[in-house]
Amino acid sequence: PNKFERLGYVTIRYGEEGENVALLQEYLEQEGFFNYDGKKGNFREITRKALSEWQKQYLKKDYGGRYWGKMSQAMFKALQLRER
Repeated sequence: PNKFERLGYVTIRYGEEGENVALLQEYLEQEGFFNYDGKKGNFREITRKALSEWQKQYLKKDYGGRYWGKMSQAMFKALQLRER
């Protein structure tokens, strides 16, 4: 199973903390958008900027990176299928 699979259905918002945020950060890091050596799991400015860049590249629009929701989830799933 894909360790990032959960990102296909969880909603993550700016200001949140926890496992889902850490998973999103790990995914963004793997994709080359997130670079932070500190403790993971807090959705703050560095994560917002990374997600914004990911959204610009894959959703073709700047949504501000404050929210991982339905559009990001759908694109994430499509990208995962493409990689198989």
